[in-house]
Amino acid sequence: MLAKTLAAAAAALALAGTAQATTVYNNGAPQAGGLEVTLDRVLNDFTLSADTNLTGAGVYLGRNISEGWDGAFQYSIWSSNAGSPGEILAEGSADIMPVEVDNDPFGFPVFLFQFDFASAFKAQAGVTYFLGVHAAADYDRRVGISWVATDDNGTLNAQDQSHGTGAMAAINQEHAFFLVGDAVSAAPEPQAWALMILGFGAAGAMLRRRQGAALRAA
Repeated sequence: MLAKTLAAAAAALALAGTAQATTVYNNGAPQAGGLEVTLDRVLNDFTLSADTNLTGAGVYLGRNISEGWDGAFQYSIWSSNAGSPGEILAEGSADIMPVEVDNDPFGFPVFLFQFDFASAFKAQAGVTYFLGVHAAADYDRRVGISWVATDDNGTLNAQDQSHGTGAMAAINQEHAFFLVGDAVSAAPEPQAWALMILGFGAAGAMLRRRQGAALRAA
């Protein structure tokens, strides 16, 4: 009985701090239009409702991928400063094999670029961040690949950074992407703590009874 109680307590404690990786944010499905992402870097804001370890993302790009894309792709996560991108908090490159998933309303192909982050990024609940996308090895030529737009989600706060180093320009548009990760459990749930304490209490009581019996036998 004691072993079962301790095992249950350990299992409850372990499960309290884990979660299964899943889509934790969806900014919308691809529609028409978008912003070019080979000459410039494009950023789109997002805010999560719970503390989350972000492990990857998927973005929808379209137009001239099959013709002019050089195979390079970089992402970045930015802080927000008064509603505009502040500083880069995480960044990396990704080796991606894009998958054609649809056509936009004008008949142009839409590709899903899905990738893992180089390391998990811990996003805080209620804090606004920006996801940045650039689909080229440099910022020297415009290929005509666009981050596909999506419906208005109430913020309309995309940003275009000229040549990846220049000033940000606010764009009245949203872009299609999703984020993948694990919800963060800051501490075990109260019931997990209660079960663990019960198990340790039972173990202590058992040990005291055995010590008492050993003393009486002596």
